[in-house]
Amino acid sequence: MVKGSGLSSLRVGIAPLPPSCLSCLSCPKDHSMPRPPSTTAPRAALATGPLWRLPVLGSLLVGVVLFAGCGAPVSSSGNFTPASPHVLTVATFEVPVPGLWTGTAEHPTGGFEYELAVNLAHHLGLDGVRVVIVPFPEILAGHLHGADLAISDVTATTARQAHLQFSAPYLSATPAVLSLPGQRINDLNAARARSWSVQRGTTLSAFVENTIKPKKPTTYATNDKDVIDAVTSGRAEAALLDLPVALGAARTSPGHLVVTGQFTTQDDLSAALDLSSTNLEAVDSAINFLVANGTINNLAGTWLGQSFTGTTAKNIPLIPAIP
Repeated sequence: MVKGSGLSSLRVGIAPLPPSCLSCLSCPKDHSMPRPPSTTAPRAALATGPLWRLPVLGSLLVGVVLFAGCGAPVSSSGNFTPASPHVLTVATFEVPVPGLWTGTAEHPTGGFEYELAVNLAHHLGLDGVRVVIVPFPEILAGHLHGADLAISDVTATTARQAHLQFSAPYLSATPAVLSLPGQRINDLNAARARSWSVQRGTTLSAFVENTIKPKKPTTYATNDKDVIDAVTSGRAEAALLDLPVALGAARTSPGHLVVTGQFTTQDDLSAALDLSSTNLEAVDSAINFLVANGTINNLAGTWLGQSFTGTTAKNIPLIPAIP
């Protein structure tokens, strides 16, 4: 994935949240699960935070959300030392992303990865989440610009482990097929007969080129939005996306786009940490807890419209990655 940023200033928005935990099943209080913003009233505290402009600091965009009243966090193994006192700083490459991040980096309003960050912060005993926009190639190079970790649709690969530490996986990220209704792709031969859109320079583009090997020209894009637009505009018959992104896109365009299958690979999403970080054990413990107690599954149902067993998606047809 490639994501640039033309921003010339660092912006910080601070918004207190209501006195409730934003979904954390790890909280001893009985709080209800969040729902995507409605057309009536978004979470008011997130909608009205002030905005301050600070001196120029590269091309990063930063937002801070503070929360209170969540009760005592559940302890996890390992010590966690945040880069900024009492705040979990999270790098991601793009906001919004359907299903994963809603709102803006200064004022995030929801999404699977955002709510995962909130739950992690609470589990680690922190008071809030700071969101930092970092170009995806810089994340993969291990340059997190002061963030504690990256939650940005990142899959762990051997090559990437030269620059990053990866947490325990939190969600399946198999290559998924997003298309208009009526496209049936149930094996590799059917996939090769379709035209595809995919993001250039990613593990997904390598999968299209080396495994699918389509007979028709491939449309390459620089971000997920353009990959999806190629399908809706008819320039491609199918898009290859990480499963959570495909599910989020289908959920936000009911009836127009569908996830028709997932290829049988072992790709999972993980949090990424700087190689020098000493926080991996604590992050691993927190993520494993959120998977085991059902928080991850509930967040996936809320924001992606799909249930998971552990980190594996249910009810999405499997496409063998062999002819």
